[in-house]
Amino acid sequence: MLPQTINVPIEYKCDKCSFNIEFDQYKHFAYYFFSKIYCNNCKQIIDLYKIYLNLISRNFLLVDALACIGANNTTFVIKIKKHEEFCLEFSKFGIPENAKIFFVSYTPQGPIMPVECRFNNPTFYKSYGNKIQIYPKPIFEFYDKHKNETPDFNDEVEVCVVVAWIKNDIDDFSFMNLVEAFENYLLFNFEKAIIPANVAVESSLSAFIFNKLSNIVGNSRTEDFLQSAATYSYQLNVLLPVIANYEKFNAIPNEIRGKLNELRSLRNNIAHKGKLPSKITKEKCAELICSALFGYKYIQLISNKI
Repeated sequence: MLPQTINVPIEYKCDKCSFNIEFDQYKHFAYYFFSKIYCNNCKQIIDLYKIYLNLISRNFLLVDALACIGANNTTFVIKIKKHEEFCLEFSKFGIPENAKIFFVSYTPQGPIMPVECRFNNPTFYKSYGNKIQIYPKPIFEFYDKHKNETPDFNDEVEVCVVVAWIKNDIDDFSFMNLVEAFENYLLFNFEKAIIPANVAVESSLSAFIFNKLSNIVGNSRTEDFLQSAATYSYQLNVLLPVIANYEKFNAIPNEIRGKLNELRSLRNNIAHKGKLPSKITKEKCAELICSALFGYKYIQLISNKI
């Protein structure tokens, strides 16, 4: 039997009246692109893109942006003892062994702090596996060393642990690039988010159009056409709207397509000039990765419908 865990849901509010809305990512994206979403409270049309952009920009407690790509925020309690090594195995708390873990947060309910050992390379970026070793350290030893004593307290304390993670879907190359873009945003590496965000949309769009056209003209002709004539810009701005219109689906909103073109241009600056025209701010990065998320979701939905 698994220890008690809590998966904390995202706070998803109407952009007009701030009324809480039940979070159903697949349904809301489908309605956004192919119909309309109405708030049950104010009865106004909800702007899903604006809601997601606000969540990503705010990124409250470093989890709002991750929740937008379907990441989980799992909370549970462990017990650690003074001076006794503790092995924290995430799989015991419902987190898959191959999960991509973004961060772990500890809140001790007593004067013992969980310390993760970084061995002889403490500055190296932490990449979590399925288990980590914790070395409990009595907090008051830092303050009372001159007295050669520590205050009396129980040898065992409870620690509230929060783990932000997502299923590591290595078979979905496009999605994992989207995850990488959001992770770079989380780490304030805004320039490093550009290429994976662009790849997430470009690779999924290319696969969609290749599958669509190859059924008509064959694999080799389609591959040659997409590589030599209809590159990503034409796929995004010409072929995708034409296919959507032919299939009687709504086109991707111009606001999002415009941001995807901006993202493509920035990617080209990095690839061809080795630099960006200007520094990427947090606000600009939020807009770009939010558009990448919506572009990826649009392609995913229209692929499933067709």
